[in-house]
Amino acid sequence: MLTQKIQTLARINSDIIERIQTLRSSSQLHLKYDYIMSSVDGDDDTSYSFKVKETKALIPMTTFIDDWRVPSDCARPEDPDPEKTLYGEQKQIMVMTCEDFDDLVRLNQQERVAIKYTTMLRESASVKYGLKFLSNFRILNKLLYLLENIIRSFQQGEPSQLREINSNLDYINRQLAQFFRIYPISKKERPTPSHVIPVHHIRMNCYQCSRNAVYLYQNNAEPFRNDVHRSHGMSGVCVDHKYWADKISTWVYCGMNPQDTLDDSLIESFDLLSVRNHL
Repeated sequence: MLTQKIQTLARINSDIIERIQTLRSSSQLHLKYDYIMSSVDGDDDTSYSFKVKETKALIPMTTFIDDWRVPSDCARPEDPDPEKTLYGEQKQIMVMTCEDFDDLVRLNQQERVAIKYTTMLRESASVKYGLKFLSNFRILNKLLYLLENIIRSFQQGEPSQLREINSNLDYINRQLAQFFRIYPISKKERPTPSHVIPVHHIRMNCYQCSRNAVYLYQNNAEPFRNDVHRSHGMSGVCVDHKYWADKISTWVYCGMNPQDTLDDSLIESFDLLSVRNHL
């Protein structure tokens, strides 16, 4: 009975895997938003403002699938037999790592090992291990359905956010204009390379590629690592990888990363966190 249930679930999981693999060759239009900080020179001073440009980008579905990660709040399969009694030459497929789609494919291949446990051991042992394997295949089934539904949703496209973003930027620009009226930056005080925002606010590469980071996230998983992708507890992604970053439960979205430099005194006087909260 347990053997039949495991085989049925593994077969259903294989069907989902096949459907997902079929989608790899397709692409999907994705709306892309480029944020720009521009400066306007007056007679004696300079002011700054934000603007946004919406474009359409073609995202290969294989990239979307490869970038997907199992949500941290989802249950994961557990090793049915840490002693590896009957794993034999199939120990490689019994690796229990469960982070991405390729892991789900490998874990579903454990059916052949599960059958050994439910048919070659005495009844009490076969039931004990069989239930653990069955539980794993049920978890795999939920994760595969989850990924398939996310892909289907992504294929349906997304509405433009340009109006909402511009509304938020209008608010920010009004706040900036008011700030510069109170604290004007004279041309003599314009920022120089030696007097800029700290690197983690401005110059950071996308966590997934080498492009400039456009969106900033508080990286709670790696709070103390500092390199081109992580600095002072922050990580960033480009516009093409924002959908990937939004699925990481240990990352907290902070807002847009200005692709320019500003005077440190401006950062101290103007609350950038309030800017982030409106993006």
